[in-house]
Amino acid sequence: MTTATGFFRVEVHSKFPMATRPHGIVARQFILDALLANDGVELDFENSSPTPSFADECIGVLASTLGLGTFKSRVRLANVPEPSKILIKHVVLRRTREIVSA
Repeated sequence: MTTATGFFRVEVHSKFPMATRPHGIVARQFILDALLANDGVELDFENSSPTPSFADECIGVLASTLGLGTFKSRVRLANVPEPSKILIKHVVLRRTREIVSA
């Protein structure tokens, strides 16, 4: 579903299993495809808790692929549970630092 702002909304818990790196790869590719057709993507994490592997492979690698500025402007994270906020922030910062260090 596309919102009025041109952002494609994804209910993460109903769209993807959030347990493994392979699930994260599938989710990341889905998001990248959605970004080709929309201004941005809103990932709604209500009722979900991604594992560290999923968060790193999906969100961390996505931030690395897009670059931190583009990631922040085109990907919105909504309804993220507090423990998951810490995890997601960690994987995004770690992955985007790898680019700077390389």
